[in-house]
Amino acid sequence: MIGGCAAAMAGQAEDLFCHQWFCEAEDDFSVDIAEEDGTLYVLGMYLAEDGIRCIEFDQCTYDAEKGVLICEGGILTRESIEDEEEEEDEEEDSEEVEADDMADGESDGEETDDSEDEDEDAGEVLISGFGAELRVDENGMLHWTGSDGVVADRSFVNGDEEDDGVFTGEWECGEDAELTIEKHGSAYTVSIMISEGDTYVSEWEYLCEMDENGGLTGIGTMTVSVIDEENDRSYDTEAYTDGRAVFTRDGDAILWKDLREDAGKGLRFVRMEEEDEEIEAEVLLTEE
Repeated sequence: MIGGCAAAMAGQAEDLFCHQWFCEAEDDFSVDIAEEDGTLYVLGMYLAEDGIRCIEFDQCTYDAEKGVLICEGGILTRESIEDEEEEEDEEEDSEEVEADDMADGESDGEETDDSEDEDEDAGEVLISGFGAELRVDENGMLHWTGSDGVVADRSFVNGDEEDDGVFTGEWECGEDAELTIEKHGSAYTVSIMISEGDTYVSEWEYLCEMDENGGLTGIGTMTVSVIDEENDRSYDTEAYTDGRAVFTRDGDAILWKDLREDAGKGLRFVRMEEEDEEIEAEVLLTEE
């Protein structure tokens, strides 16, 4: 019976907390909470002037009575953006030297100790041993408290649930361009079709995630279909597979920023349902 209660509480905690969260006040502060083997792990990241700050908790206990996730043993590390670039350059230089040594037959065959590199990759530890309390309120917002001197109290929105209805649905730009967005868990699929007369149809397919600014960012492919009406056939040609795009809301419309070839420049997609509702309203007024 006790084991069943513990499992139920663990499931409740996972449902409440295991999401990606974004800070309401700061676009560059996010929190990921995940479960592994019955343990909840918290990873927070934000951008500071001298690099990236990472906050990690791997000792988390859910207090079901208070509805609070109690986190202990916190570690705050700093990862310098400049240091990361220097490390990448050093790794490239090291690989070149090793390749030269191998070519010259000068490799001594000694194994290298990667433990120091792993420590460096972990970042510079600034503070350790602090705690935090995380709570999800009735509106689905995450509140971070109890880390005085390390992290100020903050509130976060659930990135997994932030949309629905903001992006999902069918959209159009004029008569020749259509955009469809569907949500699958925390991921989004975006399909765009643009017709050029009766002969060519260009189609973009993206897999996106909601970014820290509340937009959709993703990668995808572009395909061109050539329609042969005389023989009732169509031929598909894959133009590229390294497309990148950002989708944002602008009032009642969606803007498409194509980072690959700027195909979305000047296009504003509005919901198809909006026009249908206007037509239905006009029909009702006419009937009255």
